[in-house]
This record gives sequence, structure tokens and C-alpha cells, in this order.
Amino acid sequence: MRFSLFTLVALVSAASAGLVRRVDVNVPAMTNSEGRVVAFNSAEVFQPAKKRDLENKKRALAQRKREVSHKKRAIAQNKRDASQEQ
Repeated sequence: MRFSLFTLVALVSAASAGLVRRVDVNVPAMTNSEGRVVAFNSAEVFQPAKKRDLENKKRALAQRKREVSHKKRAIAQNKRDASQEQ
């Protein structure tokens, strides 16, 4: 009786383990709030800090381009003024 009870418990635990949804090992996964394992795709994650950083870099680059353009215009104007004075 002792072995048959142990066998029955082992059989039930093995059967319940088969009901668990499995995710491929090579696929990134995480658990949701209910404890279920779900596949994770980082490409679908919204990253506002990354987007904000890119926007700030674009804005800074545009500002630098404007500054360089203003400097070039000032240099060209100074050259024209110097040539007109001679």
C-alpha cells in the first residue's frame, strides 16, 4: 500500500507538471502579474527616455548647425567689410 500511494502521488505530480505552459528556452520570457510565463519581445516595449534622448540629440545637433552657420556668415561679412574698406 505504501508504494502504491507513493506511485499515485508521483503520477499526479507528473501529470500536473505537464499542464504548465512552457516557453522555449531560447526565447526571452518573463512572468506577468498572475505568475504565468509569457514570451517577451523587447522591440515592442515603449521607451520614452530613449525617444526623449534622441529628440534632445537632434535638437542639440540642429542648434550646433545654426551656430556654425551664423559664425560662417559673420566671418564672410567681416571679410566683405575688410575688402570694402581697402
